[in-house]
Amino acid sequence: MLTIWQPNYWANALAKAVTAALSLGTALIIWRIMPAALQAPSMNQLEQAKAELESLNAEIAEGVESISHANMLVSMGCKLAQGYGIARPMPAKKMLYWVNKWHSEGAWKA
Repeated sequence: MLTIWQPNYWANALAKAVTAALSLGTALIIWRIMPAALQAPSMNQLEQAKAELESLNAEIAEGVESISHANMLVSMGCKLAQGYGIARPMPAKKMLYWVNKWHSEGAWKA
């Protein structure tokens, strides 16, 4: 039995050591993810991008399967599209790589 007359200092020290270890682990995890968190767009940037997309007043063509399909959509005035003809589904981690490497063909060239 623990009482104030016979304190167990080792239990107190153990609790502090465990807390310190967990705090250090948390600090290391935050230190590793901080660069990615700092690169995330701010709320103002997201709201501005949303407003820009809404100002286009355009719809996104879904299911673009080929360049000829894209050419037809562009001739009809479509400027936004998605589909296997542009890219297959991919994990979010690969999106930035794909954006930097993708070269538009045919109708999608600027």
